[in-house]
Amino acid sequence: MRPRSESSAAFVFMPTNDDLSWFAGVLDAEGSFGLRRHTVRKSQVTANAFFGMADRRTVERAKQIAESFYGPLVTHERPPTKKSTRTFFCFNMTRKKELYSFLRAMIPFLRVKRLEALAQYDFLARASKARHIGTEHDFWLCEISRRLKNADRSAHEELLTRVRDDFETRTVDRLWLAGYTDGDGSISMPSGTKTICLSYGSMNLFELECVAERVRILLGGEHKLPQIAEMKSLLSTRPQWRFDVRELSAVTSLLLVIQDNLFTKRSQAQLALFARATNDATKRERAIDLIQGLNHGSVGEDIAQDFLRAQH
Repeated sequence: MRPRSESSAAFVFMPTNDDLSWFAGVLDAEGSFGLRRHTVRKSQVTANAFFGMADRRTVERAKQIAESFYGPLVTHERPPTKKSTRTFFCFNMTRKKELYSFLRAMIPFLRVKRLEALAQYDFLARASKARHIGTEHDFWLCEISRRLKNADRSAHEELLTRVRDDFETRTVDRLWLAGYTDGDGSISMPSGTKTICLSYGSMNLFELECVAERVRILLGGEHKLPQIAEMKSLLSTRPQWRFDVRELSAVTSLLLVIQDNLFTKRSQAQLALFARATNDATKRERAIDLIQGLNHGSVGEDIAQDFLRAQH
């Protein structure tokens, strides 16, 4: 990101379109655009945009981009729980005027959550600075927002019959996919193999279809890709879906395309490509161990990068 203005006190950044394409990808993976009726004062409607991850560096980068349109934000920490052993970092946007400006900047770059953001934008275009007394249209937007989050396909067409989408599409596919991979992708290698697996999972089939389409576009139709598969989970009764890129030439080509634009998972990609290329079994196993450690949060980026530098 390049500086927009400079003072003795602070730097303010203006994100490039590349920054916004990456940010849209990670937002589509780990962000949320909420629009709902107040639980007590049911005549009022509230809107918020939320982003959170266990990787603090990514949250801070996302926050810096968001602040360019929204203004100062605070990073909140959630301590580990029984379900997660890692600290969770997040920020929340609720101020109507600033959120309106943020959405206006981001909607052209979003893919998965574009319509959720569009519903929120339509509401904010009429909402006052103070508490907003909702109209029937606003209550309908709340219901549409809920249905979109629940992967209701019919809500897509229904929203666009009453809300115009006048925003152009400005997303750069490789940057968007890098951001989505940073947010919700997984790069792994089983010990004792040269097999790389790039995996994506979601309860939203439409979301994975967007990911699969970006992968197909970036690979140019040169590789046969698997179909999206349904999975069963003991933790949820809702259907879950998975898209895995395992075919060796396909996953290698894809990582080469997006690795320079990855932020959270760049080291995993570099280690996987190194392990794929090297004939030294000891170094390959060390690279695989580092990938597993990075994925579990037990290995720091500095250790992984020190190893990679030593190979050159």
